[in-house]
Amino acid sequence: MGQNERAQADFSRAIELDPRSADARARRGESFELAGDFEHAMQEYDAAIGIDPGDPRAYFFRGRIFIRQRQFARALADLDEALRLEPRDAKAHQSRAAVLAATGEHARAIEDYSAAIRLNPQYALAYQGRGDAYARSAEPGHALADYTDACRLHQHNTSPYYHRMLGEP
Repeated sequence: MGQNERAQADFSRAIELDPRSADARARRGESFELAGDFEHAMQEYDAAIGIDPGDPRAYFFRGRIFIRQRQFARALADLDEALRLEPRDAKAHQSRAAVLAATGEHARAIEDYSAAIRLNPQYALAYQGRGDAYARSAEPGHALADYTDACRLHQHNTSPYYHRMLGEP
């Protein structure tokens, strides 16, 4: 039995002991998501939200699955709720920015990427995403600066180097 299967078994046991544990549901959902079982992950996130609609994690996790499924309106709704509940979540800002960028709302995406960077100045993915949004907004100087920061922060990721070299997202 692999580590993920053991985690699922542990969370299942926790749910048997306390069926109203939103935390155990969300964590088991995350273990399903990591295993690529998005259907069961979604069921667990839905259950966690049903038990505790005030916990931002399940909305964030479910929003990630909606992003994978390219259901951007649903992803945006969940990420909006996650951020309403926990406005200082850099990953939720970055994820919402990615949705906004994917739907062509680059100015709003830049705002969310910037919020993620303010909350976590070492967040290379947010710099890269903001660089892409700046590039698509015809702001190459800002894009280049963000790609440079992304390279500095995550030297093993070649994507920002490539974008910086070409001057495009």
